Amino acid sequence: MRPAAPAAALSLALAMAGCVAPTASPVAATALPAAPERRSLAQEVAATPTLLHFAAGIRASGTPRLAAAQAVTVIAMTDEAYGRLAPDVPESLLAPDNHALLVRLVDYHLVEGAIDRAELRRRVTAGGGTAELATLAGEPVVVTLTGDVPVLTNADGDHAFVTGEVVRPNGVLLLTNGFLAPRLPASLP
Repeated sequence: MRPAAPAAALSLALAMAGCVAPTASPVAATALPAAPERRSLAQEVAATPTLLHFAAGIRASGTPRLAAAQAVTVIAMTDEAYGRLAPDVPESLLAPDNHALLVRLVDYHLVEGAIDRAELRRRVTAGGGTAELATLAGEPVVVTLTGDVPVLTNADGDHAFVTGEVVRPNGVLLLTNGFLAPRLPASLP
């Protein structure tokens, strides 16, 4: 078993994640196979084959939010986005020593309420070209549009295109093609 990466090194690797940009232009929205309408967001994440790394992070974080009845929007980074990280980063995020970092990363991808792509476009239009989503990590994600495709940007300027969505009874799953991370401390306890 490989030892866990030190938290500071992992924080640096995540901060550098935006150095490799997602595709230069928006990609066509992904058509996901129809799923039973009864699935919770947690079940949907677990059943989506392009979210293996994200699903592992959700499980390891221990967050109950995706199975709860209260509506939440999940900004889900696809395995394509995780592929832009250094090879050991996804595994290191799951290490017990990095649990606090993982929880912060997961919380950064959760927004209260059910917000689909149409609502993102409406908010951007109403905001004169930009909108902010308040994440559970307490740090916003900025939303803009490229054509009619929502683009999410973190505080470091890293961006991800929303390439698909799944609406479930307890919220919305927004699939993204870029890796977004909150600002991270230089060292973690």
